[in-house]
Amino acid sequence: MLEEQLKKIWQSSPDHERLKFEQSRLMIDIQLGLDSLYKSIKWRDLSEIGVALVLIPLLVWEAYKNPFVLSKIGMGLATLWLVYVIVKLLGLKRLRPMNFASTYHTFLNNNRDYVKAQKRMRDTAIYWYIIPSIGSGILFFIGMEKNSQKLFMAILVAIGIGVVIYFYNRWIIKKVYVPKLNRINELLKSLEE
Repeated sequence: MLEEQLKKIWQSSPDHERLKFEQSRLMIDIQLGLDSLYKSIKWRDLSEIGVALVLIPLLVWEAYKNPFVLSKIGMGLATLWLVYVIVKLLGLKRLRPMNFASTYHTFLNNNRDYVKAQKRMRDTAIYWYIIPSIGSGILFFIGMEKNSQKLFMAILVAIGIGVVIYFYNRWIIKKVYVPKLNRINELLKSLEE
């Protein structure tokens, strides 16, 4: 009985009320999807920053203790790179929108800008994340290792890890960020109509 009454009310309601209901439901769906994305970003940031905070004192100590000049330079560059990673991740964290804004449109625009910034960060990771880490690692290994075969293997492993990180970022962009951006853009278009 109640179900039949709800159907009648739904069918008799004006179209603009149905549209508002659909938009509210879509906003809730978007919010749930963004919450899971933001949670994964938060854990990524915490783990990256945590590892960097542990590695910085270790690298400084090893640079102080290590007698090889190229290894010292490599560890010094790695330390600077880790500080840069922390600053970059914290800078992106400031862009995150808090809660619902005054309007749906503002809410969606703020979230779209944040997801775009995260996507851009992953797009450019090869320049600010992969190349500096591989470069400092190679300098460290060149300074430490006199055996050319071991040096060659260490360089190959460092480059291999960089390639894996690069393709992982490409995959994340394709599977997570692009669909979220498309969904937000679709909803923005429907709000503008």
